[in-house]
Amino acid sequence: MVWIYAKENLTVLGDAEKGGQLRFFTQFVERIPIPRAPDSERSAISALVEKCLSARGQGAGIAEWEAEMNECVARLYGLTPEEIKIVEGSAK
Repeated sequence: MVWIYAKENLTVLGDAEKGGQLRFFTQFVERIPIPRAPDSERSAISALVEKCLSARGQGAGIAEWEAEMNECVARLYGLTPEEIKIVEGSAK
């Protein structure tokens, strides 16, 4: 989600259509909207991250845990199902 924000709001060096590079100036990075998660959400996301790290990228549960993390983050940002599809599509 931050990558989409960056591409839309940060300065691009060179021609963006020809692979220009983003410049992350402090004044713009400070404006990246990062929601404050309640402690219960932080704990839930943290537990999922720990599961993924402990599994070291192996096992059937990884995809499920990552999907659950994504749902938690989308909820924090208040994304609609349509917006989630856009974000997921741009991540590919």
